[in-house]
Amino acid sequence: MVLRMARPTKRKGTHNVQFQKRVPADIKKVLDALPRHYRPAGWGKEFITISTGTADQRKAQAEFARIGAEVEERFARLRSGVRSLTHKETVALAGTVYQTWSTILEDNPGTSALWSGVLLNNLKARARKYGRGPLLIGAEAQRKASMEEQFGPLVDAVLVKECLLTDDQSRLRLLEEVALALDRAALKLQRNAEGDYSPDDVASRYPAWQNPASKTKPARKLGLMDLFERWATHPEQSQQAQRTVNRYRGVFDSFDKFTKHADANVITIDDVRRFTDALMVESQMAPRTVRDVYKAALSSIYNWAVGKGIVQSNPAAGVMIKVKKAAALRPLELTDAETSALVAACMTIVDPKPKTLTAAQRWCPLICLYTGARIGEVTQLRCEDFKYHDGVWFMRITPEAGTVKDREYRDVPIHQRLVSLGLRAFTEAASRGPLFYDPSAPRRVADAKTRQGELVANGVVEWARDTCLKDPMLKRPLHALRHRFTTVARKAGIDRQYIEAITGHAPTGQNSRYGSFDTSTLMREIEKLDPELVEGRPKQ
Repeated sequence: MVLRMARPTKRKGTHNVQFQKRVPADIKKVLDALPRHYRPAGWGKEFITISTGTADQRKAQAEFARIGAEVEERFARLRSGVRSLTHKETVALAGTVYQTWSTILEDNPGTSALWSGVLLNNLKARARKYGRGPLLIGAEAQRKASMEEQFGPLVDAVLVKECLLTDDQSRLRLLEEVALALDRAALKLQRNAEGDYSPDDVASRYPAWQNPASKTKPARKLGLMDLFERWATHPEQSQQAQRTVNRYRGVFDSFDKFTKHADANVITIDDVRRFTDALMVESQMAPRTVRDVYKAALSSIYNWAVGKGIVQSNPAAGVMIKVKKAAALRPLELTDAETSALVAACMTIVDPKPKTLTAAQRWCPLICLYTGARIGEVTQLRCEDFKYHDGVWFMRITPEAGTVKDREYRDVPIHQRLVSLGLRAFTEAASRGPLFYDPSAPRRVADAKTRQGELVANGVVEWARDTCLKDPMLKRPLHALRHRFTTVARKAGIDRQYIEAITGHAPTGQNSRYGSFDTSTLMREIEKLDPELVEGRPKQ
């Protein structure tokens, strides 16, 4: 009989691609001699069938290869037969139990009493008084039965996950180490339940687990930048914002230099702690920046790598960086005086040419003021993004033009005030493509990563700072227009659901997630805005 190779299949009732492979005769013989629960999920008597979790052929191809490699690795482990584990291997295997329990449950650990009960049952098991243990004759038999009843299922789960077959002595040692690991995890989760989330130093006690039954060659060093590139080039990141990719690249480059190009697999929580501390102490970086940019980037990519089986753990997961809430010494939005000054500065620019920074300085703040759009969404607008339909002139903020949060387009009607100031004439006179920069113009850096629309947004912010918005406590001067729009819209009596639709905020409430608002409906609401109120001009 010819053994059929693994192949992609489709199962009735799902569009997802399935991995399917016939179980080899020697593997079938091994599995038939083991309890049923030793078969991994998807492993039948004749075939192994595992879903790739996607109907997308490109993504399925990558997942198919990953599953195939994992299946072959399991074959190699089963073929190695019964093994005797060393002390280090036993402790490392127990460490995977600690890692699983202490991390998966820490977000919602339950009550302190729950973990007191676990610790009590663990103590009973060691004292020969758990389950059916006391019914047996002899202290050794009682303890073995008690330990098996309390910890045996966990040991079985670990061995099944690793496709590992051990001798009786190895199993007994593993029971003892798993019991100790479960105690430590219960104590840690009990602290979490009581509100104590101080750094966890226990995880570092356990050596990294490497299956001794694997016949694969030792993995070559995986550099931090290699890990980053594997993440950045994976199909899952095809829709990732370029700004995020650039930011993560900078973080990993800095961390790579700090660790002197260490292997990504040997990075520890202490390495991440020293790195983040150095950023705050030596580089004088704000704790919020270190937490939300540097630690977040490391944790995000390591989490992804753990899920893909590239590394075993996330060394950034337990790093705590305390950030105090910044004191609010002024409103987040522009005041009437600041808004009036900004509008006046825009008005001094007359008849700017399309595809220039001057045009962006003239129109982008005004568009943000009357639509609540983000400055980056406006500076990337194209001529063709302005449309006229059913008597309504509107702009389409779309991912086709550049980065849009949540990657969802929205249509926003243009207030008559902007039309009277000449915005429609400006857009209709422009050629197709971006309105506020020339994509064909040579760039100072040929392979620059930053999008041109983002550079224009930065240029408009700098101009606004230099011209009229000089308050140092105003951290994001043009994002403040988004805050002001919401405030002014409320004053004008515009309902929250319309404000959310116009600004692109996530809808509030389940009911608001159904249906949509056409442009004529949104135009009705936008026309409620009084230009004098919007622009901070006192009533005459």
